[in-house]
Amino acid sequence: MPGTGVDNRESRVVTPFGFPEGLSSMDCFSLLPPVGRRTRAQASTVLLVLIIVVFAFFGLNVGHLGTFAPQHFFYLFLALVVFVLAFLKTNFALTILIFSMLLSPEIGLGELSDRVVTVRLDDILLVVIFLGWLAKLAVFKELGLLKRTPLNGPILLFAFVCVVSTGIMLIGGKGSFLRSLFYFLKYFEYFLVYFLVVNNINELRQVRFFVLLMILTCLLVSCYALYSYFVMGWRATAPFEGEGGEANTLSGYLILMLSLVISLLLHNGLPRYKVCLMGVLGVGGLALLFTLSRGGWLGFIFACGALACYVQRGRPALIFAIVILIVLAPFVTPRAVRKRLTSTFAHGQTYQVAGREVTIDRSGAARIESWRVGWRKVLKKPLLGHGIPGGTVVDNQYSRVMIEVGLLGLWAFFFLLRRIFRMAWQAMLATAHHPLAISVVTGFLAGFVGLLVHAFSAATFIIIRVMEPFWFIFAMVVALTELVGGPASAQPQEVEGT
Repeated sequence: MPGTGVDNRESRVVTPFGFPEGLSSMDCFSLLPPVGRRTRAQASTVLLVLIIVVFAFFGLNVGHLGTFAPQHFFYLFLALVVFVLAFLKTNFALTILIFSMLLSPEIGLGELSDRVVTVRLDDILLVVIFLGWLAKLAVFKELGLLKRTPLNGPILLFAFVCVVSTGIMLIGGKGSFLRSLFYFLKYFEYFLVYFLVVNNINELRQVRFFVLLMILTCLLVSCYALYSYFVMGWRATAPFEGEGGEANTLSGYLILMLSLVISLLLHNGLPRYKVCLMGVLGVGGLALLFTLSRGGWLGFIFACGALACYVQRGRPALIFAIVILIVLAPFVTPRAVRKRLTSTFAHGQTYQVAGREVTIDRSGAARIESWRVGWRKVLKKPLLGHGIPGGTVVDNQYSRVMIEVGLLGLWAFFFLLRRIFRMAWQAMLATAHHPLAISVVTGFLAGFVGLLVHAFSAATFIIIRVMEPFWFIFAMVVALTELVGGPASAQPQEVEGT
């Protein structure tokens, strides 16, 4: 029953995160399907062979590895360890991935076309985990193949348009194959997160555990963001973002995560857990404020509006809180935030709007100019665009897609976004009876709305630190639709450990 802390379907007392009372969160690491001894022996043999091959490779090529920096050997060893974990315990590997999304450093790989090539550690971990999981599928035949979801088609369609557009660019002698390859890997690695998570969530307690870890990560990142603002003198930023940080990136991440936290706060609730969630909301809200990202603020306003429309419980309290914040904002807002807001319409470029002159600062004018640049470039190649990358860096996701893959690619991109929204909406209707599920689904849906607005001021849907959590949470939304949205979910499932 809502508000009682009792899950009627399982007839067990649950916490606001959905953990049955008395259940250790570490039990989530024992979720491999039961397999026979012969299959286990085959798996052990495969792992042993892989390890021998890796060390043999290094042994035979030791004379050619002198240019490797010492830390690169450490990263390779770490990748091997994570591969083994992904093979044996995918849940544990996914736990590492959750923390690495926002807490991993960049690794320099050299230069390409006078541009430094860098990847984040989580880029490597994601690929390694995915390969380890595929290896497990190959050995454990009983695990089955990739799940078919309604999103598979739109993903393939968008990828196909991108490949055709970029192929035409390369055939025409423009651009670099290696550079395009790196951008492709960056664009489509997020889909790996979706397929990896949606195929490995089989029980509710996995979702409970992963949500808890994501909120803990959000708290750690928010604390660092406040440290970067008050101690380092930067705009609030996430760890390992380099000198000055990337405040707009953090704002996109916080839009998504704070929407999830607010949804959990409204739908669930023992008082002691509400206090914890309110603490995370307070720290994260301050971090979002001190990013000084106007696109982030606007996106969060739209996310809160979406929450007010979608939440099943606590709507009056949420609307009351929003009104109170609006009334008190002029009196309690820090001076730096007020200065940032007032600078929007001062000392910049002048535009004619409804017969009146409106002055917008340089940052805001650059966002408007991105649309002009996009239209000028797309008129030259309207159907399939200029290929990936399009050669023009703009802080606007929609304009960037239009430049790179043309109007056809923009249609495929909107088709993908529409399918995501539709699936999340259907999940919200199907899981309304389950406190944890409706919290996750509603939080994601509101965060998605906020990110659609944020994408007018940033290339939001290709930013790794926003898209990895986004696709991870969406994969949980899809899994929850199956776990609690159908008749089969009426009875609790028994968990068999390994």
